[in-house]
Amino acid sequence: MALRYYWAIIEKSTDGFYAFLPDLPGCTAAGDSVEEALRWLTEFGADYVRDGKDRSGEEPPEATKLEDIAHDPEVQEYGRVLLPVELPAKAVKISVTVDEGVLARIDRAASEAGTNRSAFLTDSALRHLRELQPDRTEASRTASRSFSESPATFSAKGETVEVPAALFDFLGEQILKRRKR
Repeated sequence: MALRYYWAIIEKSTDGFYAFLPDLPGCTAAGDSVEEALRWLTEFGADYVRDGKDRSGEEPPEATKLEDIAHDPEVQEYGRVLLPVELPAKAVKISVTVDEGVLARIDRAASEAGTNRSAFLTDSALRHLRELQPDRTEASRTASRSFSESPATFSAKGETVEVPAALFDFLGEQILKRRKR
């Protein structure tokens, strides 16, 4: 797993902490604690970089040196930290067991979609994980902070935030883990 380290700027507000990555415009996160905001920002940063690579083939930007990041007079900084962001990696080969009739249907559907089995299964899994998320309609009316160009909403601990759609695969995994408990 390749990492690139970006400087994150942390702000403190009356309702928690916000953090953002100046090198990744629009990549921000919120949390009740600095640790929570940075944990989410790490995930958002990885999604931001992966989505950019998937959409346009763009390589992630180089990290700006700390001394080159200007202080914004409108931002009341709590601190700055170096944050690891996971870069897109190669696909990993796995072994799964699937009913052969289901596998034949998957292969037909993948062929009709003009893709291969792996891409079809990955896309299907991501779509299913997004479906497991809470209803976005009500939450979108109360969200106050934008985290991407095409955000979706997520509610936790009484707070609603907008998150990149790519983050739903991570959130879906968390929901599945909780349901198994």
